[in-house]
Amino acid sequence: MSKILYKPLDNRVLIKKIEIQEETRNGIILPMDTATHKYETDTIGTVEALGNSVNKTLNLRVGCKVKYAKHSQVELDEGVIIVKDSDIQAIIYEEEEK
Repeated sequence: MSKILYKPLDNRVLIKKIEIQEETRNGIILPMDTATHKYETDTIGTVEALGNSVNKTLNLRVGCKVKYAKHSQVELDEGVIIVKDSDIQAIIYEEEEK
């Protein structure tokens, strides 16, 4: 069976959704529907590919973690979506703990 590859067109961005799991102090992993998260888990993902007309001032790169508008996504495959660059709300940087 062949793998399906997607190349976003124009100002579209291909994103792989990130599933964030929460773990209790005792090491029990909570299911997604009961977990409380810093972010809305269904609007966080990693950039997989960029269309050729994506706004350069956004400074998006493959591998960036982003937050996107919840109702703007088109699901292509399980966990793979496509959105317009204008629907990306933020690039997420994680601060290193000292």
